[in-house]
Amino acid sequence: MRVEFLESFLRFVTACQAEIQCCAIPVRRLIARHKDDGKTWALCHAFCEQGEPFHQAWKNAVLQGSKGQGVSKKDVQLLLDFGDTLGESETESQLLHCALTIRLVEEQLSAARAERAQKAKLYSMLGMFGGAAFVLVLL
Repeated sequence: MRVEFLESFLRFVTACQAEIQCCAIPVRRLIARHKDDGKTWALCHAFCEQGEPFHQAWKNAVLQGSKGQGVSKKDVQLLLDFGDTLGESETESQLLHCALTIRLVEEQLSAARAERAQKAKLYSMLGMFGGAAFVLVLL
C-alpha cells in the first residue's frame, strides 16, 4: 500500500508542477482538480470546502489519509513539507520545490519497492516452510 500511496503522491506533485508552470493555478483550485485522484487529495478538498485554511486542510488530510497506508514517518513528513510551501512563493520557487519533492518521492518510492520485493520473498518462503511443516505433522 505504501508504494501505491507514494505513486499517487508522485503523480499529484508532477501534475502540480505542470499546472503551476503553465497556468499559475491557486492551490485550492489545484486540489479541487485532483480531488478524485486519491483519498488524501479528496480529504484536503473537503477540508478546504469546510472553510479550513489550505495549510491546515493539507496537514489534516495528510495525517488522516496516510493512516493504514503503511507509510513511514519520513513519507508523511515529505508530504507535510510539500504542503507547507505550496502556494507560498512565486512561480519559479514553487517549480523548484516541486522538482525537489519529485526527486525525494522517487527515492522513497524506490526504497518502498525494494522493501516490498524483499517482504514478498520472505512471505513466500514462510508459506513454503509452513506448508512443509504441515505435511510433516500429518505424516
